[in-house]
Parts: sequence; structure tokens; C-alpha cells
Amino acid sequence: MDLPNRRAWFSVSGLPVHVWSKETFSNMVNLWGKLAMVDTETLSPFEYARFQVETWMISYIDEELDVRVGKLVYTVHVTEIEETIGPKCDFCCVLMDEEESDTSEAKD
Repeated sequence: MDLPNRRAWFSVSGLPVHVWSKETFSNMVNLWGKLAMVDTETLSPFEYARFQVETWMISYIDEELDVRVGKLVYTVHVTEIEETIGPKCDFCCVLMDEEESDTSEAKD
């Protein structure tokens, strides 16, 4: 598989709040790329979640997915809302690579 060639912001709606997690978002975006960061400002008041994806897809992404959580299946809408060039943003975000290194340092 080729390396991702662009970053884009996505929003997801239709997924119950109790299953919102970086792991869930990461599993959803595996279809198009790799989860890069989550905009923590959108995690409350829980209307939608916004996250950035490193993607190899050239075309605009706007899809409905069935997400299985235990025995339940939720149909969620994932849409690309903004393309970006760099990894940083003007919002309060958690970079996935930074968080992983913070976690590994805490274990040492």
C-alpha cells in the first residue's frame, strides 16, 4: 500500500456517544487511511465528532458505514469537511503520534 498523500478533516454523525473513542474512529477510517488527530473541542456537546485522517484517497469522501458495536449495528455518516496541508490545526487537537509517545513515556 502506498503512503498517504494528503490530510483531510472528517466529521461523523449517527454514532452513539458511548462508543466514541480514538479506537472506534481509527477502525472506521481504516477504509481511507490512518487517524491522525481528533478535535477534542467537538467531543462535547456530542453533536458530531471531528477528526483528521491521513488518506491515500484522491476523491472527496462522503459515505455511510455500518459500525458494529457488540451485537448492535449503527449506520453512521462520515463526510470529509475540509482538506488541510499540515498536521496542525487552530483547534484543540490530540495528535495521535504525540499521544502514543506520551503514553509510552508514562509507562517507563
